[in-house]
Amino acid sequence: MTPATLLGVASCGVFLKKFPLAVRGFARLAVITTSGAIVTGSFLLATGCNSSPIAGLSVGYHNTLEGIQPIPQPLPNLTATCNADCSCESSNYNPVCGGDGITYVTPCHAGCREQHVLHDDVGHGYKFYADCSCIQPYEDVDVTTPSTPPLDYALDGQCDDDCDMLVLFAVLYAIVIFINSWFKNPAIMLILRVVHEDDRTIALGFNSVCMKLLGFLPAPIYFGVAIESTCVLWNKSCGQTGDCLLYDLTKFRYVFIGLFLALKCVSLTGFSIVAILAEKAHAKEMKRFKALPTSDDANQADVNMNKRNRSVKDKSEV
Repeated sequence: MTPATLLGVASCGVFLKKFPLAVRGFARLAVITTSGAIVTGSFLLATGCNSSPIAGLSVGYHNTLEGIQPIPQPLPNLTATCNADCSCESSNYNPVCGGDGITYVTPCHAGCREQHVLHDDVGHGYKFYADCSCIQPYEDVDVTTPSTPPLDYALDGQCDDDCDMLVLFAVLYAIVIFINSWFKNPAIMLILRVVHEDDRTIALGFNSVCMKLLGFLPAPIYFGVAIESTCVLWNKSCGQTGDCLLYDLTKFRYVFIGLFLALKCVSLTGFSIVAILAEKAHAKEMKRFKALPTSDDANQADVNMNKRNRSVKDKSEV
């Protein structure tokens, strides 16, 4: 989202050039933009696609020995009575879409015994699996009728998802990045305004060091830990855990965006403290300014002084 960031920084620069602000104004703008990023970012939590049902990971198996109802079992658990004799490897992810609309991790986990290659009209081939013991119809097929053929087949690839939230999510995310980029210029101006002119270089350098130590360096670590916590299927080989093969999309969205919003709340707290201190300093300055004599008071004081001087002069002449 670099274009949104560039547009946000540039538009904020134009705004600050047209409407010059003092320290109090910069602090207020930082609070407003950070709050806006949090509010708009919250909508991202409800904008996204959920994970498609995957047997053994998000939903239970529909075993042929138990009928068409899901088998109660703790998840994740890729082994069921329908594939217990298959000795399936749980470290591979070669998904197939069953005739029941559920995705299975591999054809083996679907209990498929036959593999065929079908060709379409243009000659493209695709794999077709049949005689899959773990796949049973449970919606549109009357299993009480013996003549009804079971949908115990699977097609290569994950089942299609009807979710079409990508465009809306991308637009909202661009808006969040645009609003969030507006706090950069006020933050820099606050640093330049609140320190002595001779210390501005040191202040900017110290700010850069803090950003790298507290942001750029540890961020990949804690974001990586947060993302890994949403993994539901790992690649395991020789007793070693490798890369994540499959994530829980819903949990991934909540964890990733939730961590971003939590960090923005910390930033909002800091800017709010600065804004409060700036308001107090401004109020104190206004109180001190009001205590100073005005021009009218100075003129009246000169008049009174002249009267006293003439009075003293008249008395001396007498």
